[in-house]
Amino acid sequence: MRIFLASWLPEELAAELAVLSFDLPGARPIPASNFHVTIRFLGDCMPAVQDDVEAIMQSIEFTPFAVDIAGVGQFEQGKNRVVWARVESEGLLRLEAKIKRELEKMGIRVERRRFRPHITIGRIASPDELRLQQFFQDYYDFSGSFECSSFGLYASRLHPDGPRYREIAVFPAGEGSNER
Repeated sequence: MRIFLASWLPEELAAELAVLSFDLPGARPIPASNFHVTIRFLGDCMPAVQDDVEAIMQSIEFTPFAVDIAGVGQFEQGKNRVVWARVESEGLLRLEAKIKRELEKMGIRVERRRFRPHITIGRIASPDELRLQQFFQDYYDFSGSFECSSFGLYASRLHPDGPRYREIAVFPAGEGSNER
């Protein structure tokens, strides 16, 4: 089963991002209910590993923190593009670092590339460059924010009409966090 750790967006902010997704030329729109910030993608894992991840995540202590969204951008993957909203949050970076350390202690392999928090707005195969540049001009100053007071462990299944997510566990912020 493909699993990942993420923070889901509040409904109002997700609805605003859904407008961007519907306006993105050449992309299949993403439903508002699917918008999240991936903290750590773990990929295909056996049930025993999923149980271990869930157990260790329950020990992660953190205090609620602000998450700001500031503009849009893209990752290029050959001819394909992943269009995203930029996420800025020192609290999220600290939480991700704690999670990474705990996963490494468990012997779970984690990606070595730098964590670049974002919210995927859409994926485009062979984009129309002119229309895509217009999209970036129209939404370059998109912004929003929310308070992250929990993160969760989720499973994903890929389907022809897009991924489907299932919540496995939620880990709320603690009152007496050890966060420094």
